[in-house]
Amino acid sequence: MREVEGMQAVWRGTVQIARLQIPVKLYAAAEEKEVVLRLRHKECDHPVRQVKYCERCGETVVPDRLTRVYELGGGRAVEVGEDELRRIAPVPDKRFRVRHFVPSADVSPLFMKKYYYVGYDEAGEEALALIHQGLFRQGRMGIGYIALRSAQQLAGLWAAGDRLLLTTLHYANEVRSGEGTAELRAEGPGRQLEEEFTALIGHLTVSFEPGQYSNLYNEALKKLVGAKLARLAPEDPVPFLEPEEAGGEAEDLLSALRLSLKDIGHS
Repeated sequence: MREVEGMQAVWRGTVQIARLQIPVKLYAAAEEKEVVLRLRHKECDHPVRQVKYCERCGETVVPDRLTRVYELGGGRAVEVGEDELRRIAPVPDKRFRVRHFVPSADVSPLFMKKYYYVGYDEAGEEALALIHQGLFRQGRMGIGYIALRSAQQLAGLWAAGDRLLLTTLHYANEVRSGEGTAELRAEGPGRQLEEEFTALIGHLTVSFEPGQYSNLYNEALKKLVGAKLARLAPEDPVPFLEPEEAGGEAEDLLSALRLSLKDIGHS
C-alpha cells in the first residue's frame, strides 16, 4: 500500500524482524463519522469550554496549579510529579520490533483495539510482500511494542486478505474473563432445537455488505440539521426501524424457532 491520496500517515518508522528492517507508514483503517454537536452559551451564542473547578475552594484552577495523584482511598493519595513521569516515559522509538510470532488464531478478538494499514515506500514493497506472504500462509501474527502518540503499546502485525495490518492490543490484565456471566451448558439444547436453529441461520444468511447497514441516528441528525438550514420542519426526524409484528405467540423455544421459520417462508 503506497501513499494514498486523501489518507495521511499517522506513524512513520521501521518494522524490525531480527536483522530485517523495513521502512513503513501506518494509516488508520477506520475513522469515526459521527455528526458532532458543539456546546454554546445560550445568552451570547459563543462556544464554551471545560474548566478545572475545585469543589472545596469553589474556584477555577489554572493548569500550573494542578498536581497529579494516585488515590489510595480514604482521602489518601500519592503525588506524582511531571518530572517523575518524564523519567519513566518510554524512550521515543520509531521501530516496531517483532519479539515473537504466534498463531493468529490464538489471539482472541477481545484483545484487538485499533487497526492500521501498513504502507510502504518504493524501497519497502518487496520486503513487505515477503512478510505478508509468510504471515498469511503460516497463519502467524508478529507481536511487539510500538510507540504511538507518545505511549508504548502492545501490537500485532498480521495479514488480512491482500493487506498487511498492525493492530494495537490490550494487555492480559485488561481483558475480562467473563466469569460471572451466563455460563452455557456443554451438553447443548437438544438435536431438534439445534436443527431448527440451523435452518433459521441458513435462511437469514447473506454475504456481508457493510454498506447496507447505515447509521440511522447519524442520518436522522443530518436530516434534522439540513431541515433547520432550509428553515423547514424535518420529516421523519428519527427513521429508526420499528419492531416487526410477531406472527404469533411462542410458548417455548422450539415454537419460537418454528414461527420464525414460518415468517421467512420456510415450510
